[in-house]
Amino acid sequence: MMYPRPPEVGAYWHSRVDPEAPDLTQFPLFANVKLQEAILGPGDILFIPRNYWHHVRALERSISMSFWWHPFRFMEIVTMLLTATEPHLDALRSDAKLSVTYADIAEIGGPSQLETAFGEFSDLALLQQLCARLLPHTDTDARLVLEGALHKKLTSNS
Repeated sequence: MMYPRPPEVGAYWHSRVDPEAPDLTQFPLFANVKLQEAILGPGDILFIPRNYWHHVRALERSISMSFWWHPFRFMEIVTMLLTATEPHLDALRSDAKLSVTYADIAEIGGPSQLETAFGEFSDLALLQQLCARLLPHTDTDARLVLEGALHKKLTSNS
């Protein structure tokens, strides 16, 4: 278990665990993580598949580059809805860049993954605000999944 940051904190792809000095009292499941180590030399490239947690430390002065070849479109839209100003959102709406389909949800792992992500929210007001901003931009199937995940989160907290 990598203990991702809560969605409301941002940078959801970062872990709360320091892999070089893990606090196993605070993050006990990290003790079960299977680590792999690699040392790269000049000109070497390491492919890390999408959704694989990783940690990088330079052993000497160097330059490292990451390329996110296909970030999740759904998460890009969520980030925009949480951070963009209304004038910027209006421009995105007019260009139809905020539309969400069921395929976007399937890309992140489908309804169960969305429910898991919603389950990580500790700020219910923020989650409801996000869903209120997101739902007008969804197709019918995506709307049903989002509403179902939100309902499940709200009823589990009552």
